[in-house]
Amino acid sequence: MTRDIVVIGGTKRPGTPSVFSCPDCGGVLSEIQDENLLRFRCRVGHALTAQTLLSAQSDNVETAMWSALRALEEKVELFRRLMQHSRERNYASATAAFEQQARQLQEQADIIRRLLTNENKESSGTES
Repeated sequence: MTRDIVVIGGTKRPGTPSVFSCPDCGGVLSEIQDENLLRFRCRVGHALTAQTLLSAQSDNVETAMWSALRALEEKVELFRRLMQHSRERNYASATAAFEQQARQLQEQADIIRRLLTNENKESSGTES
């Protein structure tokens, strides 16, 4: 990723606004046709080729999925603790509700984990 100081300090933005956001700062990327190369640049000067943008988007999606997996697994653990706490106090309906929530969230976490581990296997060239 490079920065163009002229773009950073100037008021005229090259290209046309795109539907894409900058993977570094979140700003709107302008699309620039440069001979045979498709490029993007944001307001603060981050400059990317289409291939660099694809790679950064893939990294951002993977990071978001790992964060979602972690959050889901933490929530599952909290529901399991609530379930145990309710069970110890003989709160049958609360125990059942917490158990159902934990099960549903664990299923969602398992789906995300499978997606992540299959994606990592495919990107490293190994087969599942």
